Amino acid sequence: MLGYMPEIYPDELIYSWVSRYYSHNGYPGYRQALDDLLVGNNGRVHFEFAGYFNADAMSVINSMYSFRDLILQHTMFPYYARFDTLERRQNALAGLIAGDRKLDSMMQFPNDKVHHHLKFCPSCSYEDRQKYGEAYFHRMHQIRCISTCAKHHCKLVETPVRLYGNASPRLHVAEEIISQTAESILSSDLETKFSTYLVDLFNAPINFSNSVPIGEYLASRLEGTQYKSTIKSYVYCKALADDLNHFYSQDCILTHHIQKIITGKRIDFTQIARIGFFLGIATNELTNPIIIHQENPYTPRIRKPQNHDVRSGMQTENWNAMDSASLPLVRKVIEDIKHGQERPGKISSRIICQKMGWPSKRLNYLPLCRDEVSRNMEPFEEYWAKEVVWAFKKVKVVAGQKRVYWRDIRNLTNIRREQFLATFPLLANFTSKDIADEIQKL
Repeated sequence: MLGYMPEIYPDELIYSWVSRYYSHNGYPGYRQALDDLLVGNNGRVHFEFAGYFNADAMSVINSMYSFRDLILQHTMFPYYARFDTLERRQNALAGLIAGDRKLDSMMQFPNDKVHHHLKFCPSCSYEDRQKYGEAYFHRMHQIRCISTCAKHHCKLVETPVRLYGNASPRLHVAEEIISQTAESILSSDLETKFSTYLVDLFNAPINFSNSVPIGEYLASRLEGTQYKSTIKSYVYCKALADDLNHFYSQDCILTHHIQKIITGKRIDFTQIARIGFFLGIATNELTNPIIIHQENPYTPRIRKPQNHDVRSGMQTENWNAMDSASLPLVRKVIEDIKHGQERPGKISSRIICQKMGWPSKRLNYLPLCRDEVSRNMEPFEEYWAKEVVWAFKKVKVVAGQKRVYWRDIRNLTNIRREQFLATFPLLANFTSKDIADEIQKL
């Protein structure tokens, strides 16, 4: 007999909701709860999607919510279907609403061979218990590769519950699984910004009318950068993969993954998000792609006048003219890095070329721009000192943490202990003596 169906909480997984149903109704075992809800005697609720509910359960659910909205707002459907082709997006949603059990044929699942577990944010679970009297599993915390809560900027904690296709049908109740004593550990600035980007991308409405392939759109956004040939529509996938892995300080993407994404054979949500975040693409542009072929606004294309008496072809660039034309733009980029962001920025040839959309060796041909960059470069010790001061103030002032530990500085900056110690003689140049003394005691 069907029991009382509780309300579903904001951003709650259907799996978490069904687990709370089992707990609230006092069933002697999870199997009895599943038998009352699902079709067949061996049914199970998918961790990331839903169960195949019987007619009685569907009648109750439909009286409370639209099943279409439940799929879009309480399953991981946006993660797997967002960047698929228009037809497959539409068919996958229709299949899930109709109760089609063949998930593998409807959506592309990454074969990353990495163990994934249900995760939670200690601060979110505390707030949930204060507001609802119990904890629950949030969708946004289950995004693959996400490490930080976008709301509280602290690291997510893995539970022992492993997510895999042939897992036991057991229902794990969040209130019983999520620890009440888990510590909230502040994440690094990059982790926080990327996790916020992931969540914004995940929560954006899915466009069921836009047919622009995500691979073609990303290729169009590479135009005018060092990652795409100006002669042919050729993407330098290895160079892009190398810079992505350096930017994220981990081997997060392979060259052939980028090749498959550009050609439409791979639609991995996290990898596409990594590319979009690295290139500075807004989430609303990534979810509603429009292909516009244009040059990078930082790159003036100055060429010699074409001589029609000789064989036509690619002309040699007038480096002196380009050097003079680019100098004001390079100065603006330097000022933006120095003053246009909360976290200290470091001036380097690589960063300037990246911001300007140039090949990595372009400054070798532009002496005025190269000298300007050299004048604004600083020793690593000075940059580390500014990073340490920024991290200390972020933890103590912005986050309101009463006591700051060395690991807080390390987590935000990825700085090593010997680099941290090397900043001590310079700290007073970038903050007060009292703060410098506090930092040296960590």
